[in-house]
Amino acid sequence: HLTDSKKIIHQDVIDELDHKHIDHDVEYFKKTKQVSSIENLCVYVWTKLKAALEKHQSDNNNTNVQLCEVKIAETGKNSVFYRGE
Repeated sequence: HLTDSKKIIHQDVIDELDHKHIDHDVEYFKKTKQVSSIENLCVYVWTKLKAALEKHQSDNNNTNVQLCEVKIAETGKNSVFYRGE
């Protein structure tokens, strides 16, 4: 359901990243010392969403949800997408 997807995105991504200094405030980037480039951030969001969606499917006995792509736009002309490759 779209409502479930929005809730997952908000809880697992937005709440963690919104209004944060990602390199200092987000445990993954602080711990790994990986630079929070838009490319690294896109892969990180993919990983978080994929795990959260898989857990949601398992908890609700639902197999109809599939993560296809994460796209992050830095500006109108600069964006990155990741498809789990």
